[in-house]
Amino acid sequence: MNLDQAKTLLINLLDCGWLDLQALERIERDFSEIIKYHNDNYGDSQKISLNSLLDVNFQLTLSEINNFIENKIEELEEDEKEDEAEELRTLDAYEDFETFTNFIDTHIWLRNNQDIYEKYEKELEPIFNKCGYSPF
Repeated sequence: MNLDQAKTLLINLLDCGWLDLQALERIERDFSEIIKYHNDNYGDSQKISLNSLLDVNFQLTLSEINNFIENKIEELEEDEKEDEAEELRTLDAYEDFETFTNFIDTHIWLRNNQDIYEKYEKELEPIFNKCGYSPF
């Protein structure tokens, strides 16, 4: 199979156009992780498409952000920085971030607590690099 045939296969399987495949090029996450999450959480009720893969990528990213927050709270508590830990307890990535999946127009942005997240932007950078999209 040559590259053009592979692209044709992908656009047909993912229900998208040639240029839309660029949305996947940005993602550094292992696609087997994305597909596994999709299959485990959507099952047969939703066909895998470009938009559903992009949405799963964001769901995994938001979960990783919440894990980061939990770990950071524990770290701050150990260092007896209770004020900073308390500030982080107000965060919930699923509430604070908004995502939009529409082929190459896909993006993520902060709708709440931007000032708090910006304090940890450098530490969150690897999560967003893996995601391929960043609100910063």
